Amino acid sequence: MLVLVPMVGGLTLVVGYAIAIANSHEHVSAFGVAVVATVIVGMIAMSVGTKEDKRWLPAMIMAGFTGKLVASTVRWWVLVDFYDGSGDAIGYHKLGSEYAHLWRSFRLPPMELGTEAMEAVAGLVYVPYIPNFLGGFYMFATLAFIGQILCYMAFRNATVPRRLKLYAVAIFFAPTVVYWPSSIGKESVIMFGLGIAVYGISKLLAAGDTGSLFTIAIGSAIVAVIRPHVAAMVAAAAVFALAFSKGSGVALMRRKRATLLTLSLIGLAVLTLVSASNFNISLETGIEGQIGELVTSVEEQTTTGGSSVTGEFISNPIDFPEVTLRVLFRPLPHEADNATTLASSFEGAAMLALFLWLLIPMIKRGYRARRDPYMLFCMMFTLEFIIAFSSFLNLGLLARERSQVWPFFLAMIVALGFRPPDEPDKADAAVGDLPEPAMWAPDPVPAHHGAVPLRP
Repeated sequence: MLVLVPMVGGLTLVVGYAIAIANSHEHVSAFGVAVVATVIVGMIAMSVGTKEDKRWLPAMIMAGFTGKLVASTVRWWVLVDFYDGSGDAIGYHKLGSEYAHLWRSFRLPPMELGTEAMEAVAGLVYVPYIPNFLGGFYMFATLAFIGQILCYMAFRNATVPRRLKLYAVAIFFAPTVVYWPSSIGKESVIMFGLGIAVYGISKLLAAGDTGSLFTIAIGSAIVAVIRPHVAAMVAAAAVFALAFSKGSGVALMRRKRATLLTLSLIGLAVLTLVSASNFNISLETGIEGQIGELVTSVEEQTTTGGSSVTGEFISNPIDFPEVTLRVLFRPLPHEADNATTLASSFEGAAMLALFLWLLIPMIKRGYRARRDPYMLFCMMFTLEFIIAFSSFLNLGLLARERSQVWPFFLAMIVALGFRPPDEPDKADAAVGDLPEPAMWAPDPVPAHHGAVPLRP
């Protein structure tokens, strides 16, 4: 029965797309890309299920991917028709088509971090096949969706107790995650890299799998060539979770944990140096002044355009609520000035209402996050993101950039805000009486996947 899932998803895509292009022959190439991508994602959907979710996960993945392709088509249409073809994706597609020939002849294109690296990545993606513009959107949307699948698998690996189906709905259907990383752009590549990195991090934190260090390195490198500071934030959050968590998937011996922490710190140091170099910051002298200049520059650059707002980089804990509202939830409906912003504002308002509704349960369960290292990672990365992007004063840019933190913020909402079906009402009171193990003491091996549950 399950084998019909990718077939139904593919058939739905074929019929819908055939109707859309009935009077045009321009996008036959994109049609082929979409069909091949659907088959690939269908094969992935059939292979990643476990006994916990194999009955519903393939259908969920295929439904999510169908939505992803629809969102990718909408992004392409908005860029081509609404913005008259003015956008970064145009340049990435053009240079990517040229650079694909360089990759095929084993020659490297320009590879400086940021925009040039994104152009080189586009060329690498186009090595097997150079599609038309819409087909390129579908290729990068597929990469991003694979990253979303890996984020779900990371949540499944490391968070206990959990609501897998609820998180699957969140990660596969949240508009910010579906829409923004669905074009030829940095967000799609970063989502792919983040998925690889956090999948490895989840295995490291939940099962002490040292082999996952290679997976983490690959994912972090993909993110780092586009935005090294985001990769450094991922590494810092992983180091924090590894160092301060009171629980892990296996009984990490003191020497093993210290070794893992040392290797993680080395990776963090490398990414920090790369990030500083990318922002022309010298770590030898006057770091505070240079960071201040960088923050001022970012604030000035992001205050242009119709979506700019007043604010400043967070410098006082008192400012944290206002900055959190701006970075994670705004624009709100009364601040929208176009159709795209209005759609984003409805999601922001809904997420803000949900967050406020679940805030007390999240706080009650949050203090036990030290027993769930992946949740500790998600909390730390979200905090880092809020601080790092508090200097962004353009709500349009923030709506797009927050797709990088949404998988982890949603994981916190699901894991800490909603009580799992098997969690008794008195669990919150009982856990406070339990003694905590020493930081470097071996941890007990839990009964399920090695992850230490949030409840006793």
